[in-house]
Amino acid sequence: MPSPPIFQDRRHARQCHSGRRPGFQDRVGALLIGSTASAPVGPTLRVSDLPLPHRIIPDGSILSDPRDPARLSVFLDARGRIARLECQ
Repeated sequence: MPSPPIFQDRRHARQCHSGRRPGFQDRVGALLIGSTASAPVGPTLRVSDLPLPHRIIPDGSILSDPRDPARLSVFLDARGRIARLECQ
């Protein structure tokens, strides 16, 4: 099975139904915060700004859900920052 496309630009964004909010790739390294949390200093992305469907995958998690090319998967590092974004 080929690996899922990496979410890099608006063309890929449409595969994840996130074309309505382009430019997420520039958020790699940003801290993912709750919808009502006050934003700390530095780059952030609110959960409420993520397109649907999406899933958040903390560092070290085992993926058990089936792949869905229409879903944006947000992989976090150990500090809660966005490590990568993929359509899967």
